[in-house]
Amino acid sequence: MLQDFRNNLKGTALFIVILISIPFALVGIDQIFISGNSVEGEVTVNGDKITKLEVERALEMHKQALRDRFDNLDPSMLDDDLLREPVRLRLIKEKVIAQRAHDEGMGIAKNSIVEFINGIEAFQVGGSFDRDTFEYNIQRMGYTLRGFYDSLTSSLLVTQTNAGITATEFVSNTDLADAVSLIEQERDYYYLTVPLADAQKKVDIDPSAVTDHYDKHRDRYTTEEQIAVDYIELSLDALAEGITVEEDDIRLAYEEQKASAEADSTYQLAHILFARDDPIENEQRLEQVQTKLSQGVAFAQLARDYSDDLGSAEQGGELGVLTRDALPEPFIEALNTMQEGEISGPIKTDSGTHLLYLTKIDTTSFDDYSSAKPVIEQQLRRALAETLLPEKIELLREDSYNAESLYKVAENLGLQAATSAPFPRTGGEGIAAHPVVVKAAYSSDVYGEGYASDVLELSPTRAVVIKRNAIYPAKPRSLDEVSEEILSELKTEAARAIVKAKGEDVMRRLGEGESIEAIAKDEGMAWQVSIDTRRFGGDVDPEIRDQAFTIPARASLPHAIGFFSRHGDYIALSLTKIENGDAANLAGEQKAKLKAAVQRTLANQAFTGYEESLVAAADIESD
Repeated sequence: MLQDFRNNLKGTALFIVILISIPFALVGIDQIFISGNSVEGEVTVNGDKITKLEVERALEMHKQALRDRFDNLDPSMLDDDLLREPVRLRLIKEKVIAQRAHDEGMGIAKNSIVEFINGIEAFQVGGSFDRDTFEYNIQRMGYTLRGFYDSLTSSLLVTQTNAGITATEFVSNTDLADAVSLIEQERDYYYLTVPLADAQKKVDIDPSAVTDHYDKHRDRYTTEEQIAVDYIELSLDALAEGITVEEDDIRLAYEEQKASAEADSTYQLAHILFARDDPIENEQRLEQVQTKLSQGVAFAQLARDYSDDLGSAEQGGELGVLTRDALPEPFIEALNTMQEGEISGPIKTDSGTHLLYLTKIDTTSFDDYSSAKPVIEQQLRRALAETLLPEKIELLREDSYNAESLYKVAENLGLQAATSAPFPRTGGEGIAAHPVVVKAAYSSDVYGEGYASDVLELSPTRAVVIKRNAIYPAKPRSLDEVSEEILSELKTEAARAIVKAKGEDVMRRLGEGESIEAIAKDEGMAWQVSIDTRRFGGDVDPEIRDQAFTIPARASLPHAIGFFSRHGDYIALSLTKIENGDAANLAGEQKAKLKAAVQRTLANQAFTGYEESLVAAADIESD
């Protein structure tokens, strides 16, 4: 249980890292701090308040986690209105669990919390906890020190409760047998297909039917209402392109990066140390070693015979592989002039006098200044743009509020405004490809009142403000424009009726005792059989397999069902065998994995039930 608890703590640490990475300025959460809404209640649970800030913070964290999980997810698909209630409910669940934990006398030791905080990489500098970094990051998240401590304590209590409940769940032999019976169950079924495409080839639609259909349903054949919007897009890339970086700043950054790369270089070294109390003796022994080196005696042998460093002498003076920051300054000065295989002259340090043998250098390659300059210049531009972006967003938000023209706003801010092509409620191209833009465009404020929108997030580094330019009402489409569309609809409708009638006739014959194979041969239809098919996987059509497994396990066999496939074909299926899985047939490793999966499922069900019971009994009021 303790190990499970420790593993779950990783999730809490990840939550903190995700929260720190959220671009709050981009989504306007800073306004909550400024307006004082950080203490305004969103909901009260058993007398304890969940603030608007807590909800906004959890909402943005949830959206960021989704972005991190799904690489190609369009952030504009993350609708606040859609996600807010599930996030709010999650906070309520966490609140009632923490409250119950407190009531039951549970707690987290202060030293455990301190140890946990110290171990979070986001709060560290050079691998060690840094208080300034810690305080800076929790302030970015909108926490006071006390507030962060209390929030972390509650999160750890929830984690501890989860670990305690899930660790007590066990799987009985009956539970395992029931799971194996369903998961390893095998079924045999036969099916035939009545193709929609074949029926469509036989359908002939009279042109007058197209005209009659158009006359009766003119209201269905209109263009979509469309809107065109003016917009100002602000992006990190565009902002970076407009920034000029001084040559001196590029040169300084180059030297810093070069020094950092050099610091990452490693040196395989050996040395001989002369550290006797008598300086004259040291000098004599040094001369003896240098003479023998000139005569070809191996450095390692001389280190064993002469070195006063007892820790390395027996290893031939080997010091191992070291980085520059692990070496004394006199060593570094000597290494700056040495090549692999060279032996230094006498080097004096606080320890004594050394002869240094450089056996190998592993250096991090670094481009010369002219080659590295464009990359570093772009890095500096982007870094400056990241600093300026929140300020620019806030200026855009303020200047566009109640603005008569976004083109005027763009001129004042040194940005570019543009007008989109008209697009319907289903979206379009360019800026209209983003659902968040389409939703805002057809909102009552933009579409109805003609106001500018709030700043809309297109991605973590792109934002936009839009304003209505023109509305294009829906208008009737001519018969010539829609005749092919109507013809296709009528042919599909007629073909579907043919397929349905044929499928129902097949089902009648199955009900009278005929087999799929016999009917298919009689009608010249294609048929297939699937033997020993399992519920998951297999080289079979998943849509048909899933339908076969909808038939109750206690159904009398053969059992026939009919349904339309997603392509419009009619499928007649006859289930002929059901054989339940047997745990005795599973290998030991397979059985162990399945048992672990069942245990996780039961544990999650137990914890979910505990959550739901606490929420049901709680006094919850929206503020």
